[in-house]
Parts: sequence; structure tokens; C-alpha cells
Amino acid sequence: MFVKMILVVLGGILLGGILGYVGKCSSGGCPLTGNPFRGAMFGGLIGLFLALTLRGALISSTGDASITMFTNDTKQTETEEKPMQIEIDTSEFQDQVLEPPGVALVDFYADWCGPCRSLAPTIASLAEAYANRVTVAKVNVDHNSELAQQFGIQGIPAVLIFKDGEVVNRLIGLQSETEYTNALDQALAH
Repeated sequence: MFVKMILVVLGGILLGGILGYVGKCSSGGCPLTGNPFRGAMFGGLIGLFLALTLRGALISSTGDASITMFTNDTKQTETEEKPMQIEIDTSEFQDQVLEPPGVALVDFYADWCGPCRSLAPTIASLAEAYANRVTVAKVNVDHNSELAQQFGIQGIPAVLIFKDGEVVNRLIGLQSETEYTNALDQALAH
């Protein structure tokens, strides 16, 4: 990500320098075209602004999924790679989380939520640790407000544990990984 941001800034410097060299204004007071150094400086600032504005796009080229599933419940051969994340929409929530028997963990989050971003590595770790035993899903409340409303989500991050389609535990706010592990172990034990 850092390299991509630097490349965007360097591109701005280069384009600004070229504009300053080619498009010299007669008065010399024009900020971009007064001289190549001014052009490069303003081009670099514009490149930095673009890099910071587009940093989400620079981090990941895969895009944002409204609902992300982490599951390993199908048979695989050693040469097959199953994607860790599959995108489903609100209409598929019933089929993926509520109808299948067993335990599911659903993380209700938003992209702008700092604690939600802090929780993401924990959710990924839980998906790996409980592979083949628990379905782990992430639901973006901004894109799926009807699901958030259906389950009474008023604060995020909110992690709901489902067993056989019923909510058996709610963990609101950022918790330790141990709290999530205990909740999953309790749901699996009963």
C-alpha cells in the first residue's frame, strides 16, 4: 500500500513538473505553471491528496463485500483452493446463516467504524480456528440495514452467535478473542 501511495505522489510531481515546464505563464505568478519547481511541488501535493483519498482503493483491489462468509465446510482436494470470502446478499442470509443446522457467528460492522476494523483480524482468526465447525459471516450494516434492524443492532461492532437459526448470544462492542471463543465453545457444547 505504501509503495502505491508513493507512486501516486511521484506521478503528481512528474506531471506537475512537466506542466510547469511546458505551460510557463507570462507573469510568473501562476502556481502550477510559473516554473517547473512550483509545478512539481503542487503536483506532489495533489498526488498526496489523491493517494490519501484513494487509500482504500490502493489497499485492496478486490472491492468491498456487503456480507463476507468465511467457511470451509465443503470437500476439497489438495489442489483446489476454496476462497475464504464469498459475497452474499441479504436474500441469501436465510440460506447461509439461519437455515443450516449448527453454529454461526455473524459480525455486524461498518467500514467507517474503528473498533470494527480492530475486530476484523479476530474474526478472521476465529474463522480459521473454527473451520468446518462454525460458519463465520460479516454483515455491513450500511449496505444491509434491514438485517441490522431485524436483529436489533443498535451499536457496532455487534457479534451474534446463532445455533440452528436462533440467536443464542450477543457480544456488543469490541471484546477480547477469549470472549468470542468462549461464546462459540458454549454454543458448540450445547
